[in-house]
Amino acid sequence: MPDPGCEDYKLRLQEDCYAQPYHYFVDLNGCSLHRYLSWGLEYWSVVKTMKEIIGELRFSTLLDAGCGDGYLLNHIACEHPDREYTGADISDRAVRFAEAFRSSPNIRFLCKNIADYEESADIVTLMEVLEHIPPRDTPDFIQSISRILKKNGLFIVSVPTQNVPLNRKHFRHFDADSLARAVGPDFAVEKTVHVFDFSSPAVRLCTSLLRNRMFVLDSTVLRRRVFRFIDRFHRVTDSSRSAHLITVFRKEV
Repeated sequence: MPDPGCEDYKLRLQEDCYAQPYHYFVDLNGCSLHRYLSWGLEYWSVVKTMKEIIGELRFSTLLDAGCGDGYLLNHIACEHPDREYTGADISDRAVRFAEAFRSSPNIRFLCKNIADYEESADIVTLMEVLEHIPPRDTPDFIQSISRILKKNGLFIVSVPTQNVPLNRKHFRHFDADSLARAVGPDFAVEKTVHVFDFSSPAVRLCTSLLRNRMFVLDSTVLRRRVFRFIDRFHRVTDSSRSAHLITVFRKEV
């Protein structure tokens, strides 16, 4: 049993607090003592589905293009630490956060444009990135992905669907056909999964239980129950009800 009065014990407790930049959760201007992700359930559904798909695959190397703050890679590497992962993003700030949260020595994060990436990979993931790329630049971007992927490599793409309003940060949203056209003829569709039933009354209820104008649910036990319940909705059989779609492409050339 660690000695609560031990200096090393106290330092370790403080170090454990830096699992996230918690000091920034106090917003003096907004009079808030905590922050939350208003679309957190939706994002959780996408990450969970990506993890499930990747967990079924055999590979040695994976590149997450447009990795942002490294959330996806840092979760995958915890469950599959015997593989090599690289995250690349053009945002230096995002890469610094990714590195700060790095969960495994088998991950590296690079502030680099994919066009300048010179190594190869068995899998390239593109989670919620393609909608940020201008359509005129998409062919060159996809060509860079094709160059990086090994023969018969897999390209796993998640995007918001046309069922949801266009976010002001996005150039376009997709359906399965328009995504396949954007990725181009060098890739064959292996599988498409629709994610997050945004129109479900149960989903709306869970979202309001987790946060609303009156409170943010702060009970770990209750939050876990809500997430276990919502788990049944993270994959959608009806494409007209999904907020996101994930397609697995195989490189054919």
